[in-house]
Amino acid sequence: MPDGRCRTPQEDKHHMQQRWPSRLWIVRHGESAGNVAADAAHGASLARIDSR
Repeated sequence: MPDGRCRTPQEDKHHMQQRWPSRLWIVRHGESAGNVAADAAHGASLARIDSR
C-alpha cells in the first residue's frame, strides 16, 4: 500500500478478487480480398499481386 502499512486478510481478499465481464464476445474476421490475391500470386510464383 502507498502508506506502507500491510493489508488485513479481508483487504487482501478484496484486492485479489478478480472481476470478470458479464458477457464475452468472440469475433473472427473474414478473409480479405488482399489475402486471397496474395495467396494466388504466391501460388502462381508471381512477383506482383493482382490489384483488380
